Amino acid sequence: MPDKTCRYFDISCWQGNLSVIYRFRMLEYVAPNILRKISMDLDIFNKQVRRFLKKVGIQSQREIEQAVHQGIKSGLLSEDDKLHVEVLLRVPAAGVEVIIGDEITLG
Repeated sequence: MPDKTCRYFDISCWQGNLSVIYRFRMLEYVAPNILRKISMDLDIFNKQVRRFLKKVGIQSQREIEQAVHQGIKSGLLSEDDKLHVEVLLRVPAAGVEVIIGDEITLG
């Protein structure tokens, strides 16, 4: 055990191996810096994902609106139809391939 004047990071007041208490106190000091780095990376990642989803959402909405407008104009669709829509999400590097589906009511 350290003497009473020992500070948590002053290794000179420890005899022998580092104690569990010292290692725990060291973690209290180091962990927030590590967690801050991880959370900064997560913030960047989340911003990139949101940017991608915004792009997908805007482009998808535009494509659906144009297709519906042309379908109604050509007579293939009526204003009371329900459309089954699907999006295929692929993330090859992560091995993800997911189909996301829903129905859109036109009327």
